[in-house]
Amino acid sequence: MEEESSIRNRIRYNKKEIIDKIKTTGRYESGTTKIIKWEDDMNTDTEMYIVQNKYNKIPFIGVVNYAFKREGYCLNTYQNGDEYFGYYSNDLRNKQGLYIYKPKQILNKMILRQYYFGLWENDKKQGRGIYLWLKDNNYNLNNRLYNPFLKFDNVNFNAYIGEFENNKFSKGTLLKKEGDKYFVYHGQFDNKNLKKNGKDCFYYNSNLEQIFFGTFKNDNFVEGYAGKFNNEGELDNIIKFQNKKIIEKEQLYELEEFKNVTKKIVLFRNIIMMKDYFGILNNVFKDAIQFKNENMNDINLLNSDKYIDLMEIEASYNQVSIFRDIEKHLNQ
Repeated sequence: MEEESSIRNRIRYNKKEIIDKIKTTGRYESGTTKIIKWEDDMNTDTEMYIVQNKYNKIPFIGVVNYAFKREGYCLNTYQNGDEYFGYYSNDLRNKQGLYIYKPKQILNKMILRQYYFGLWENDKKQGRGIYLWLKDNNYNLNNRLYNPFLKFDNVNFNAYIGEFENNKFSKGTLLKKEGDKYFVYHGQFDNKNLKKNGKDCFYYNSNLEQIFFGTFKNDNFVEGYAGKFNNEGELDNIIKFQNKKIIEKEQLYELEEFKNVTKKIVLFRNIIMMKDYFGILNNVFKDAIQFKNENMNDINLLNSDKYIDLMEIEASYNQVSIFRDIEKHLNQ
């Protein structure tokens, strides 16, 4: 996980000059900067403005308060090429937003694209959200209007859906797609490198139709149960790994925990099959990026009905509910 930019697009202004101009003409324009009053019925007691700034090829459009600090939804490009599409308060990323890291080339001419979509607190990821790594063969690193989710079937990715604490991974669900193979892990992670680490964790392999339940260390399954499902989705066999030995199903009947573990493994598979979580993930990111691409240069966006659309897009990451669904049903 890369660190997001702390570089802020400072707005150069003469506050008195701007306000006087807006009062007389309704608009301020100087060089690459345009400013208009924000006509928002929800904030009639507070003077707020919409700023559009294209200075130095780092476009910005968003709501600012009387002190010209960002206070509302903004579309912000940073000097390092990262982009943020979401909410600010007191000039810091807060509440919900989509952060798009500048793409970079990796081995074999593949392009790595990284996104975070979820909750923020004072410029840090805090609360529930989605962090996605996506690899593709698009060689145009500078194409700002590029939307990789329009060709979802042709890309491979990892997506973490879950909790963040102080900018670090905590407990969540990892979706992985490689070609037509899918993998789901649910449990604890190393808080920095996203390696599987924890007890009572689940891992589903669609290629083998297996579910592992137990303890993971440093990304490896070290102890617990492995269940094999047949073509009808029924648990066909189950074994236990303990102290580097395999305990077969017949021996497991004597263990008190066997029935409980069997139920958990079957339940976990049923939960992740309830919805097309991979398709939902695709649609949410596709819509969010497409919306940003279409409206980045529209200063009237935040004074129009599209402002409601913007708020709905910013909350749409909640539709990728696999982590919440698993936690809810497993704990019933």
